[in-house]
Amino acid sequence: MSGVRDDVSQVVDLLTASMVDSWHARDSDGFAEHFHPDTVFVDVLGRVFRGRAKVAEVHRRNFATIHAGSRLELGRRSSELLADGVALVHVGSAIWVPEGPLAGDSRATQTWILTKTTGGWLIKAFHNTFVREMAGVPAA
Repeated sequence: MSGVRDDVSQVVDLLTASMVDSWHARDSDGFAEHFHPDTVFVDVLGRVFRGRAKVAEVHRRNFATIHAGSRLELGRRSSELLADGVALVHVGSAIWVPEGPLAGDSRATQTWILTKTTGGWLIKAFHNTFVREMAGVPAA
């Protein structure tokens, strides 16, 4: 099983690198190609978007507005094969935005469900959550 786990880890590392390349190129269609055609995408505000085309549309707008000039880093935290062709992944992200409502540095944790298709592994479900400290909440 270790070999399969290593393969999934390599897939995730390739996906994250390719997603960052698409992000920095402001290529919303290229970014969305990492997602299953009927993906479910939950952003950091809890909004739910359905479908690869919607992921591309949202990122097209964001690259022109709130994420203009941004820099993204993604790194695999964990990956686990749940069943043949299905994996659970956690990714850490860091983004720097030069101006606007998201200006500055932000961190998030992403949860992905990957499914293996004839064209390779794609993100079937994606959930993005800001990493924040909150007064009165004990540290983990």
